[in-house]
Amino acid sequence: DKREGRGEEGRRRTGRRTILQSYVNECCNLLDSLGVPYIRSKGEAEALCSILNYTGMADGVLTNDSDSFLYGATTVYRDLHTTERSPTVECYTMKDIHEKLALNRSDLIALALLLGCDYCPQGMLIHNTYTVTGTCSYSLVAYTCVYIYTVELL
Repeated sequence: DKREGRGEEGRRRTGRRTILQSYVNECCNLLDSLGVPYIRSKGEAEALCSILNYTGMADGVLTNDSDSFLYGATTVYRDLHTTERSPTVECYTMKDIHEKLALNRSDLIALALLLGCDYCPQGMLIHNTYTVTGTCSYSLVAYTCVYIYTVELL
């Protein structure tokens, strides 16, 4: 079972988490030494960072994951590369997403449910019965999919 860390993939994920946790602990020790305040999330760090960004307590969320906008982030920085010659980072904003794609947060959540995301990798297009078009309400489709998915589980 992947969630319990069993099997080959579970071992790989557990190994990465151990390395990541060691790195996080070192960073926290450094921040403590410098007197810099920080927050350690008890749950999904992506969600906490997104809330901090949404409420204006953080300028953005630095991540390579795509869940931040679903959690409410307004600015996401991705693909940070720190080279001496030319450090780079890509910046995405909800404002740009809304202006260029005409999608809001609810639409992104619906698309994540339909197409797949961290918590529902296969997506919820049950028997391919839904066709999403530009005139379709993504929020209504997501609500319908969640309802059908819940009923099928019962």
